[in-house]
Amino acid sequence: MPPKGTPVLEERTERIVDIGTSMQLEGAEEVPPIGTREGDEILRNWLACGAPVVEFAALPAGGRPGDPCEQEEGSVGECRRRVYEPVAPDPTWSSIYEDVIRPLCGISCHGPTPPNFIQESGLDLSEKDRAYEALIDEVAKGRDCAGMGTLIIPGNSNDSLFMDKLEPTPLCGDPMPSLGLTLDPAILDVLAEWIDRGAPDD
Repeated sequence: MPPKGTPVLEERTERIVDIGTSMQLEGAEEVPPIGTREGDEILRNWLACGAPVVEFAALPAGGRPGDPCEQEEGSVGECRRRVYEPVAPDPTWSSIYEDVIRPLCGISCHGPTPPNFIQESGLDLSEKDRAYEALIDEVAKGRDCAGMGTLIIPGNSNDSLFMDKLEPTPLCGDPMPSLGLTLDPAILDVLAEWIDRGAPDD
């Protein structure tokens, strides 16, 4: 059961995706505390693996979705998680936010539910109006993408870093959304259409 106050998404569109990462312990390495980027990543991976009982936790070793989560005596299996899979929204900000951005980005990572990386990324998508202000004509501020481009350039989806981050190999940082989910081309087309129409706030 999610913590009190955590939004629960309607399970109308879901699928299982691989989101694991190899985890290894080297020597007497200590596990970073929860609240740090590394500690939150370890916690997220442990939960993604079904919260197995292990005798130690370990630092992430740069794994990719689908890698096994390993224990001292072997693997606990492929890490999989049921995630919200959006359908193509209408080409309006309201629909794009409610059907794509909020469920995939605005609840955790860039929202109030831990782990959140609002401070690290410089991007708060937790509310519709706040998300719009954070994306439109704003230069990227995050650790990996600071100064690398403008997130959404109204009228120009091709040069909007937001669209680039939705590709498998973005210009900077990791592809979004996380969790190993690749957006359907129909969704990307709607996002591009909305931006090319001037990204209106409706």
